[in-house]
Amino acid sequence: MKNIDKLKMPYFRVIKYPVTKPEKNLQIHGAKPLHEDEFTNSFIKVYQKKYLDIHSRSIKKNTLLIRNFPVAGNGIADILGISWPSEMEHDFPLISELGNYSPTIRAFELKISNWKKGLMQAHRYRYFSHASILVVPMNKFKLIRSNIDLFKTLNIGIWFFDPAKEQINNFFTPRPNYSSYKSNIQKAIQQSSQIALAEFRLFPKFS
Repeated sequence: MKNIDKLKMPYFRVIKYPVTKPEKNLQIHGAKPLHEDEFTNSFIKVYQKKYLDIHSRSIKKNTLLIRNFPVAGNGIADILGISWPSEMEHDFPLISELGNYSPTIRAFELKISNWKKGLMQAHRYRYFSHASILVVPMNKFKLIRSNIDLFKTLNIGIWFFDPAKEQINNFFTPRPNYSSYKSNIQKAIQQSSQIALAEFRLFPKFS
């Protein structure tokens, strides 16, 4: 995306958590080896391109993605997405307290195999996010579609992604839940803000 500020487009940036080392080295059976880390990187690039279409009903267009985001006792989210409203030009550098912008926190788990394990991991992310989503390869669609009721019961989203075609099928996306685990979510917001501050000195550090 070119010169976001001059084009007056929503802010979208990706940073990586500086410490964590999640286990990643799985392959799609019968296909060219594809590490989950590569799968995740490809997803982020396409998600950025299609973000406005996927979240067309949301007023929260500005987004920060953090790779490999750890929360004690709840695992490491492959991606933690923080979105907030575009209320004024160049508002990202001017934010004094991200929490005051009522951000939406989405946690993503990406799996190229063993979707049931991915579902369990995504379920844990509900404790520090407003919405948790599992992303799997497009060729898992028929298999998982028959289990969609399980995702709806647990209120976990399921998206399908094809890196070669740059396609994202947001098959089921749960509505953000703003009523639960407020303390955990606030901690995630503070942690995100501090990481961003360390990365590019824009967010203030929370006391």
